Amino acid sequence: MPKLFIFFFLLLFAKLPICAQVSYENYCNSRFAYCIDYPNALIPQGEAENGDGQKFTSKGSKVSLAVWGQIDALSHGIKGKLEMDSKSKKVTYKVLKTNWFIISGYTKEGNIFYQKTMLIDDTFKTFVLEYPPAEKAVYDKVCGRLVSSFK
Repeated sequence: MPKLFIFFFLLLFAKLPICAQVSYENYCNSRFAYCIDYPNALIPQGEAENGDGQKFTSKGSKVSLAVWGQIDALSHGIKGKLEMDSKSKKVTYKVLKTNWFIISGYTKEGNIFYQKTMLIDDTFKTFVLEYPPAEKAVYDKVCGRLVSSFK
């Protein structure tokens, strides 16, 4: 019995460095003047043809990060954008400030999503991270880095 306990103890602590050792790369978009750090486990898919942003996916595409800019051409404002972006998702967390919001919850497919949108002048700058619930322990921590680096 003690050997089994030691085995599981070592197995538990052997996995901790994987979560703690997330390395990041930086992506900057010149058209909409924003930058964000993204986990280097996510593979850049190439900037969109119109230059508004890029998508990053994990091997097997279970995890994705999309980041883009767009002009608020219809003058929805930050509240209008929040309402539009919340419609197709089950939002369980929401923070609305003067020129930005964060929402989080679940997609129709059951994945966790985390989104931050900023409105600067007449331009929205948004990132959305989606990941399966099984990856929650790793990607919940990644969200903090995304938010702090998104400028």
